[in-house]
Amino acid sequence: MPNVNSKGLNLEVSHKDPGEYTRCMYDLLYLAFQTDSTRFATLMLESEHSSGSEMWNYANYVLGYKGATHDIAHKRPTESGKWDNWRAKQHAYFLERLRKTPEGDSNMLDQTVVVWGSAHPHASHSTKNYPIQVAGGNALGFKHGNLHSFEGEKKVPLTNLFLSMLHAVDTPTNKFADSTGEMTEIKS
Repeated sequence: MPNVNSKGLNLEVSHKDPGEYTRCMYDLLYLAFQTDSTRFATLMLESEHSSGSEMWNYANYVLGYKGATHDIAHKRPTESGKWDNWRAKQHAYFLERLRKTPEGDSNMLDQTVVVWGSAHPHASHSTKNYPIQVAGGNALGFKHGNLHSFEGEKKVPLTNLFLSMLHAVDTPTNKFADSTGEMTEIKS
């Protein structure tokens, strides 16, 4: 097992300090990857079904917004942009930790595929045009630096991304849910 440094990890963190709470969750994922305890993880930082719960209303603490975080996307576009920016900075913290950690001939980010997205593309609750970020995985055959739009004739199921990820780690399967093949646009 690698030598890990958990200094600064506060497991008694309160959700009322969302920055520290979110970093703690990302740090736990990082430590799980670093110790090879797992190579698969999911992290949900907000609940789409608990907008009335104080636990999930981080925007109250970050933006000083009074009301459900969920309502920001519907009623307050300026705050919604600030909220998205705050969340992106928290996610960047995690990606940077992975990038700075040597692993094999590269770094942990190159050896890991990180998918970041939202339960809804925008305030309409549509099931189309989800903004998804794919980071890392360079050593697994993923390429970056492009914006792809999969609409109209280019429509591709999101499950094609998941099938591509499974193939990148040599999982033998021909299909994942409603996938139609790999998402070749993001493979090198």
